[in-house]
Amino acid sequence: MEIFVGKYSDKGGRNHNEDCVGVVKDTFVVADGLGGHQCGEVASEMVVDYILKRSESIKDIENLTMHTLIQELNTAICMAKDENNSLGDMASTVVAGFVIENRFNYLNVGDSRMYYFRNQEIIFQSKDHSVTQACVDMGQIKKEDMRFHEDRNKLTKVIGLSPKLKILNVFEPVEVQENDAILLCTDGFWEYIQENEMVKVLKGCKTPQQWIGKMLKIIHKRAKRDNDNLSAVAIFVK
Repeated sequence: MEIFVGKYSDKGGRNHNEDCVGVVKDTFVVADGLGGHQCGEVASEMVVDYILKRSESIKDIENLTMHTLIQELNTAICMAKDENNSLGDMASTVVAGFVIENRFNYLNVGDSRMYYFRNQEIIFQSKDHSVTQACVDMGQIKKEDMRFHEDRNKLTKVIGLSPKLKILNVFEPVEVQENDAILLCTDGFWEYIQENEMVKVLKGCKTPQQWIGKMLKIIHKRAKRDNDNLSAVAIFVK
């Protein structure tokens, strides 16, 4: 099997792009920085750089779990803030994927997402760490109402905000098959496109970059003038 990758990142309607994306071999990362005064930009870059630099050791999956990597990453960002007061309250979401021995391993913190597609349908989606996700879990709102809920931007977990970060998710790997597709993206990307539309435009796309381009056409028609940064990494398995 071969892995083909497309990526995109844009500031949208904001003054600065505080998203960051990175790809090294079979490691893929998307991060959305928080903190203002360009500190979010620093946080997302640090998150991506940290994971990419660990890409080889991550493949030794027996000695490094996704939860261990999250804790190490969170500690690194918190230490950087302790050493430099100008970084303020910077923090970041993250979603990352790793193809290891024909299995797709992933982690996520915050509301940057991973979608896994097979046979023209989503077979798995990561779960956000947000107030709106908690409302869905408790049955207070429907999943499709998350995008424009009044508490849409309130996150319950992020990288770097506190040294005591506890993630309860079970990150089960997915066995990779030919013709699978994977999307990693920030909330500025998935906010303006429905999951059924992601599937619809996936049909007929020959490259992951073409798929991203078709999704962006939908997003740009709907996005507000001051829309958030938007970023994505798309993966095709052939």
